Amino acid sequence: MDTVIGAGVTFVFDDNLPHSFNGIYEDLSGNIILRKKYFPWVSNKNKQKTLWTYGGQLRSTYKTINTRNISLIFESNPSVVVHSEWPVNNKDREYTKYIYPDGDIVVSIDERPDYEKLLRIKENSNK
Repeated sequence: MDTVIGAGVTFVFDDNLPHSFNGIYEDLSGNIILRKKYFPWVSNKNKQKTLWTYGGQLRSTYKTINTRNISLIFESNPSVVVHSEWPVNNKDREYTKYIYPDGDIVVSIDERPDYEKLLRIKENSNK
């Protein structure tokens, strides 16, 4: 593995923008219990491998109002690994090929794996 990158979670407690910001934030108030599910994503981009901790977004930002307590519950799902390869050339564009743990191969213009699909794979593996 050439690089390992974790997911970012940022909380904003005032009206200032955070240093690292994805452009959107979710408003939360009161006592917060934040549950996030993460999946390993092995990206092979131009022959450089990167391991991502992927939770639907690469970064999540929350603006908190009247918050006294924040509880974070992070669930890692190491048995549900998605692999990607970029670039996969098509006639007019470059695409990414995603290889999901259920055997599905999806070639897409999307820059990230399908998080909902990973959740379904995880749910089906628990049955």
